[in-house]
Parts: sequence; C-alpha cells; structure tokens
Amino acid sequence: MILADCYTAWSLSRRARKAHPDRVSAEGKKFKSHHFGAVLLTILKSWALIIMSFLIQRHITDGMPIDLTKVAAGAICFWQLWSILENESSCNGAKWATVLQKILVDKTSRHFDIDLNELKD
Repeated sequence: MILADCYTAWSLSRRARKAHPDRVSAEGKKFKSHHFGAVLLTILKSWALIIMSFLIQRHITDGMPIDLTKVAAGAICFWQLWSILENESSCNGAKWATVLQKILVDKTSRHFDIDLNELKD
C-alpha cells in the first residue's frame, strides 16, 4: 500500500504538470532523495509498528480475543488507502474526484509548492 501511494503521488505530479505547466516549478520535475528517504522511513515505521503489535500480542495481551497485528496492519492500510484516494482525486476533473474532494485534501499544492488558490482562479 505504501508503494501504491508512491505511485499515485507520482501520477498526481504528472497530472499537475500537464494541467498547469506554467505553474509548476522546475524543482517539481526532479527526483528528490529526501522524498525517497521519507518513503523508506514510512516503510520502516510501518514494519516497526506491526512487529511491536505482534510482540505485545504475544507477550502481554495473549489472552485477549483481538489480534493487534491485524489491527495495526489494517490501520496502516487504511491510512495509505486514504492517501491514495487523496492523490487520485487531486487535480482531477472527474465527477467522482469532485465528490471525494468534499471530504479529502487536495494535494496539488503540497506536491509542487503551488498556492491552491492561484490554481482555482
């Protein structure tokens, strides 16, 4: 799910560059190592959360009927799915995207240092 989120973020960058070529800075077109580092850090944090949940389940709350590992993995998947939906609905004129934008954040400005109000004008 984390890698799918990265793909949809890349797809959003392509849509934004195509829709607003004059507004996207040259920096928005370049690969940035700190973004890749953030992806790796997110994967490591997710693995750490799942492993800690497994260890807590096994050694502390083993008598409880809830599987903490599945809860942690499900929370991570939900978080990434939400981000994927934000990416796919951002800078997208489709009807389903405009409906989703009523409850989701538009990530266009976040990805390209663009003031979203300027794009809407």
